[in-house]
Amino acid sequence: MEPLFGRDGRCVAWLSDDVVYGVGGRALAFVRQGNVIDFAGRHLGVFDDGWIRDHGGHAVAFRAGAGSGPVKPVRSVAPVRPVRAVTPVRPVASVPPGQGRAKAKLVAALLPKLARASDLAAGEPGARGELALA
Repeated sequence: MEPLFGRDGRCVAWLSDDVVYGVGGRALAFVRQGNVIDFAGRHLGVFDDGWIRDHGGHAVAFRAGAGSGPVKPVRSVAPVRPVRAVTPVRPVASVPPGQGRAKAKLVAALLPKLARASDLAAGEPGARGELALA
């Protein structure tokens, strides 16, 4: 875990494996392709060159090795690393309008074939040309 410092130089969060944790250890957000997103799927800002910036482009936090940006305040000593809470499941990207119905039709068309394939794999009598006695 790596501390993230706020505008006043105090540790405001922790970063570990692209997940942002609060100082208490609760998972708050994650970083995906340079974007900071909360676990409800809301875009919070961007993470670039060690800086977290809000929608207005203002630097709100930075990590120790942050590159170019505003003048960094003197960092305080980071507190003891928190025990991480269980990280919530990341939201799934939404399906663009109109594609949901097309995918549903495709799945409906494939279901009978998948069921038949599972019957073959399970050794259903008659599935492999065997004589079904009944």
